[in-house]
Amino acid sequence: MRSFFEVIGKIFLLLLIFATILSLFLFIPGSDSLLNLLMFIALILPPFALYSVFHERNFFDFRLIESKFYQHFVVGFGISTIVIFIVFGLFYYLNIYSVLGFSLKHSGNDLIFSLLYYLILAFGQEIFMRGYIYNLIKSRSTVAGGVIFSSLIFIGIYRFDPILVSDLFLTVTIFLLGVVLVLLYEYTDSLWTSIGFHLAWIFVQDTILAIRTSNVNTEFSIVQVTLGIGKLSQPLYSGVPYDMEGSVITTLCLSILVIILCFLSKRKKDQSFKNIKTTTITWYNDRFNK
Repeated sequence: MRSFFEVIGKIFLLLLIFATILSLFLFIPGSDSLLNLLMFIALILPPFALYSVFHERNFFDFRLIESKFYQHFVVGFGISTIVIFIVFGLFYYLNIYSVLGFSLKHSGNDLIFSLLYYLILAFGQEIFMRGYIYNLIKSRSTVAGGVIFSSLIFIGIYRFDPILVSDLFLTVTIFLLGVVLVLLYEYTDSLWTSIGFHLAWIFVQDTILAIRTSNVNTEFSIVQVTLGIGKLSQPLYSGVPYDMEGSVITTLCLSILVIILCFLSKRKKDQSFKNIKTTTITWYNDRFNK
């Protein structure tokens, strides 16, 4: 019970500091750039501050510093991209979406700026959600508890919008997205995998495919997409007004991915247990059967 109140208190303090930093935007005149800067600071500063003040290094590690972080980052980015294009392919095949054409009017600088912007956003949210909140809950309970409760919190953190939680499939999709990010984090033992997946999830949909996500608003995209005229273009399948993230098709695809990751994680755990057992038996034989 003590651990429960400890976790609740620390998460409340984390959110309080987060909200306080963001509230500065109300008192300091500025542009969207200033708001984005405050958002990044609000996502990064509180987790690291509380991690240091409460000596959380005795309980968990962010698993952020590693020599081959780029490999995990690319894996996460690739998996997310594949999932997005599978869903998009289904949308196109079912005539939910129609492709109008391709736009190359935007410069490479626009593309790089968009990529960097979403990288900062994904990095901050993963530090905040998976790096601190998930690890905090898991270290005081279990992996399953961390997965479930951090994903529920992720629904609220992902975007402060009451309409968001009123849309069933959008809410379920974001919950499943949180579960996927945690499972990738645990399976690869690297936060960079989650960062890569999160980055691709918002960058590819927004900048490549012109699909509005619940986290961003499309400003420019390479592939121009519009809603089709098929029978399946109704909100249940198209996800309107949140498009892909609000569709039951995306919910089903992420559910399948969760099942696959759970299977892979279990197999990895069983293999680790088998290796430990083999090592123990070998040590015992070497030690006592000479």
